Amino acid sequence: MTSLPAWCFGQIERDHIAEGTFGDITVFDAQTIIDRASCENPHQYAIGVDHVIVNGVFVIESASLTGGKPGYAAAALTATFLSIGGYTRR
Repeated sequence: MTSLPAWCFGQIERDHIAEGTFGDITVFDAQTIIDRASCENPHQYAIGVDHVIVNGVFVIESASLTGGKPGYAAAALTATFLSIGGYTRR
């Protein structure tokens, strides 16, 4: 992943990992990761994801959900992305 999505959404505090920024990190095993979701059964968790940290809080730890919910939906930022990227809605 690169910093481009954060930049496009105008979230410069999320475009890198450093003290004072929001750290979102996924730790996975490149040899075993696989997406099990399909069109018929879309709500499936990937295999091979060991840890997910959102805003410094474990959401998945040792491949198990922790119940942590530190994030927020970014849907309201779509207009910022569209204006920065030069796209227009149709």
